[in-house]
Amino acid sequence: MLRTLPPYPQRTDGLGSLSSTPGVLRASEPCQISTPPRLTTMSPSSRPRRGSSPVVAGSLLLATIILCAAVGAGIGSLFGATAPLTIVGLFIGFGAGLAVVISRFRDV
Repeated sequence: MLRTLPPYPQRTDGLGSLSSTPGVLRASEPCQISTPPRLTTMSPSSRPRRGSSPVVAGSLLLATIILCAAVGAGIGSLFGATAPLTIVGLFIGFGAGLAVVISRFRDV
């Protein structure tokens, strides 16, 4: 069996007022903003450079590896050693790709 309760009394401490409906609190003033909005924008020197994302770095590395492997396979096919020179091209491409990425993103 449900029993109805009398309405809650009014608060006198200034924190808000209670309504006659149980569980509903009405605020007397809006909440304060915890952090003020920024009035300044980013300066041009602090903006990230265009094309300096990890996707660009990864694609540069991958493209260099594939290019060096293809060159190694091409030279290997001329001399009859396609597989070994392709593998050598992969390793050379990894080193060259790291050098390209480091030189491209040195100032980031």
